[in-house]
Amino acid sequence: PYIYIYIYIYMEIANLMLFAAAAGLSQSDLARRAGLSRQAISQWLAKGVGFVDVKSSHIKKLALALGISTDDLVMPLPAFGACLPIPN
Repeated sequence: PYIYIYIYIYMEIANLMLFAAAAGLSQSDLARRAGLSRQAISQWLAKGVGFVDVKSSHIKKLALALGISTDDLVMPLPAFGACLPIPN
């Protein structure tokens, strides 16, 4: 039998919103590029601010889809003002 261990990392929601908006990606576009479900992206963004637990493998997929490092999704960024929500 196999034992699966998942590592969860706190992802900064505002960072995801900022980088996705800068790339001009909708939630569906981002999900498709990252190989994740739109529902997962929507669920993470629904919180609006703060951090959310995400599997480390999902953070890697998101970073690759956005052309950024994983640190860009988990480390607080300098304040850039209000972030716009990603359109559905």
